[in-house]
Amino acid sequence: MAPASWGTVHVVTAPLLALTRRLLHGSWWWKTAVLGMLNFGLFLPLIFFAAYRLPGGVALLTLSAEARLDPLGLIAMLTAVGLMAVSLILTKKWDRPDHPTAMTGRQLTGFAVALTALTLSQTLARPKN
Repeated sequence: MAPASWGTVHVVTAPLLALTRRLLHGSWWWKTAVLGMLNFGLFLPLIFFAAYRLPGGVALLTLSAEARLDPLGLIAMLTAVGLMAVSLILTKKWDRPDHPTAMTGRQLTGFAVALTALTLSQTLARPKN
């Protein structure tokens, strides 16, 4: 099932990204990097961490008196929500120059490049046995 869903995502998004393909200009290079780090580099890991640590939906409603919420999960969730708010405010303030799909594609690409560089640096810095 997973390969089929990834293939569907590619089939849908590839034409959209191709239609909106343009080079960034001026200050949008660093603005896109900031938004990409907020949206993908920080928000997503925090929201997944919070989802792992916190009970959700019905489980939260049925907590017994002795059950507690995990403080780390709460901090991660509140931080993720704050980062999303900052990202939305900055996007409105900076008045995005392109189609939202193009901006998202650039943010994902920039974050992927940064993550690849980090992974390579950690792999190369690891002592060999």
